[in-house]
Amino acid sequence: MVKELDYKELELLIEEVTQKVREEIITANRCGTLEEILNKYNYVEEQEKWYAYPNTSKMIVIGSIEVKEKEVLGCLKAVGIDKNRVEFYTDYDKLTNMNFSFLRNNFNYSDILVCAMPHKMGGIGDNASFISMIEKNPKEFPTLTKITDESGNLKYSNSAFKKALIKTNMYKEICDDGYNYI
Repeated sequence: MVKELDYKELELLIEEVTQKVREEIITANRCGTLEEILNKYNYVEEQEKWYAYPNTSKMIVIGSIEVKEKEVLGCLKAVGIDKNRVEFYTDYDKLTNMNFSFLRNNFNYSDILVCAMPHKMGGIGDNASFISMIEKNPKEFPTLTKITDESGNLKYSNSAFKKALIKTNMYKEICDDGYNYI
């Protein structure tokens, strides 16, 4: 049985429990189990997604894309995603000098899509790659989606990009509220 807490002890406990629940909700949202967690706490109101502003959040695409820009933008349009809500970092040679640590705990981004990229990049610390850093710390980054070929290798193709796009939080948001962002 827990003893009655004084004011300071109670405030500390509330702060610790709130942080734990917050992390649990963020992780559940990124893993697609948000409804289960909300039900666990008997919370039934419609909630905003984990990112701060669903209608203005962005996604970021990182990795080598060797097709014409027009084709890439056509893929976005085909699934209903506004090209102005997507940032591209696609020059393979420049990626080794890029530091994407700004994505850590950044709620202005809903998704990170990755394809072929260098293993060593700035800001990854002791991690083997940028992708492994995100996979080890999923609570700290927007949702990671890999753009892969049929064999599961990181490789861009228009069809692989479309398949990845429809897995994103941004796409789900568009489908959920029926609003076309284009």
